[in-house]
Amino acid sequence: MSFLVVLGNGYTLWADLTNTAAQMRGIIKEEPTAGIFTNYIRAYITNCTYEDFRPNTREDENCLIVTNLLGMLPGEKPDVIVVDCWYGGLKGPPDSWIMQYIENEFGYSTVIDNAYVRFYRK
Repeated sequence: MSFLVVLGNGYTLWADLTNTAAQMRGIIKEEPTAGIFTNYIRAYITNCTYEDFRPNTREDENCLIVTNLLGMLPGEKPDVIVVDCWYGGLKGPPDSWIMQYIENEFGYSTVIDNAYVRFYRK
């Protein structure tokens, strides 16, 4: 790793962002991506997001995560849908297919905003 930093030729690709090894100052703390090095803000947002999941989802629920940071998909219909937000403001187009599904078909009863993710719960 030190060799790559010195030469500046080391790259990691994660979530459509390319960082040089010298820019990787953060580490993901939670599974399933624990131990991945990335830039500071990406690690910070991801770690905060995982903290938001604990009080807002249960193990017996199916959860659909719609985000550019995580790539998980459920095997069944979701009880909770999670989308990107930024301190209460929806991140992404409100007329996207997922927002149309949430508003017109999902039938949510509550919305919980956190710093970087929004939870729609049936």
